[in-house]
Amino acid sequence: MDNLMTARDEALARLEQFAPMAGRHYAARRNDDLGPGHHDHVSCLSRYVRHRVVTETEILSEVLKHHSPEAAEKFIAEVFWRGYFKGWLEMRPFAWNNLTLHGEWTKTDVFDGLRVQQGSLGMACMDDWQAELLETGYLHNHARMWFASIWIFTLGLPWQAGARLFMEHLKDGDPASNSLSWRWVAGIHTIGKHYLARAENIMRCTAGRVVVREYLNEGADALPCADHPAPRRIQNHTAMPKKGGLLVLHDDDLDGDHYWQKLLAPKKTMVVNLAPHRAKKMSEHVTNFVGALCDEAATSHGGQQLGPNPDEVVLAFKETGASHVVVPHAPVGPASTWLEGLKTSLKAHGIAHEQPMRRYDELVWPHAKKGFFPVKKQIPSILEELGLV
Repeated sequence: MDNLMTARDEALARLEQFAPMAGRHYAARRNDDLGPGHHDHVSCLSRYVRHRVVTETEILSEVLKHHSPEAAEKFIAEVFWRGYFKGWLEMRPFAWNNLTLHGEWTKTDVFDGLRVQQGSLGMACMDDWQAELLETGYLHNHARMWFASIWIFTLGLPWQAGARLFMEHLKDGDPASNSLSWRWVAGIHTIGKHYLARAENIMRCTAGRVVVREYLNEGADALPCADHPAPRRIQNHTAMPKKGGLLVLHDDDLDGDHYWQKLLAPKKTMVVNLAPHRAKKMSEHVTNFVGALCDEAATSHGGQQLGPNPDEVVLAFKETGASHVVVPHAPVGPASTWLEGLKTSLKAHGIAHEQPMRRYDELVWPHAKKGFFPVKKQIPSILEELGLV
């Protein structure tokens, strides 16, 4: 990050620069991956919105200043895909809890026991994409799909190991978007509907930059999958907590837009960085990036950064003299696991706590019971409910 700009400054500047291109230009060029340093046809905001340094609502608002909902339909849908995946996983946490090859879930590392080859994968395109991922913490979405498809169907590697590789190295690594995207490619998200990378498509969408000369399995079947369990109900957090509590932010929601500050007027704000616990061996560029975001959020909100130990929150609560603790809803993943431990500790100390949910999530997530279409159908009414149209 530029020393003279905060991450939020950078995100808002990029949003302002990209928004005029979010209509026909994005629709026509969004699948083009022109390589590292040349991802100008997409927003590149995912690393910020994943931590809510900038929010979905802010992105939609800025884009709709330049385009009608119809003109920016493709980009708006892409924003809502993130919310769809979040809601789907919220109602079906099994897809995160059972992610390891052994079907085991641990509090600190869902990928414990997996190993992934860090050297050559035997295909030039895969080595190039892996190098970009490891060096920059980013891959174009189309490259992620190609990579996952080749990993699963041509190289025959476990999709769980590929999801782990991405989670360890992506600055926008998100339990829902990452794990469910890998499941979608494999054909076990929408059961039987998988994605096959094709040499012609790769060459065309990279403007000839990537030519696959090795064998590519373009006729594989989807991976076998049992029916998904019925979705569970999303916990209702409609009622807003009273003001003046201790606000504890986590790296799923760093409150870049001061949404919680305005609603809750907290007595003090603390920030907990859980990025080191997303996977077994998190890359340094991810932990450094998220650590800097958390430091920035703590400074912006006049607070400080805490470790994940619940005792640190209890101590902060006692020192501030707040009446209760408020933690923004933690979606399924490391944050929700951490929050369960925190709730147990707070209860043991007789400390009241609340978990409010953002209005955007309340409006989007309940429609994610099956495929994306029911969410897409609700986009016009959600935009209206949010006051964006």
